[in-house]
Amino acid sequence: MSIVFRPAIPISFRQKESFIPSVTKSPVTNKRPAKLWTTSTLAALVELRALAVPYNEIGLFFERRPADCAGAVNRHSLQLAIRNKRKALIQEAKEQNK
Repeated sequence: MSIVFRPAIPISFRQKESFIPSVTKSPVTNKRPAKLWTTSTLAALVELRALAVPYNEIGLFFERRPADCAGAVNRHSLQLAIRNKRKALIQEAKEQNK
């Protein structure tokens, strides 16, 4: 009795090398050119988010996907700027209402 287990595989289960499909890499298709966020578009993004405009409408305004707009807020750490701008707008509304 052998310590090493050798399974007995019937010949009918074995494949010939010619039946193994070859893997080919698909050619790269056209990639979208990257649109960079400029300082002025980031400032407009902060203004719009401070006014609580949804990302869907911001995406239509900038001709970008809503996920790109949300990603720009996160990537450029604009949450604090949006929060400060929103507080300033609320404070301005309070002063005008007095």
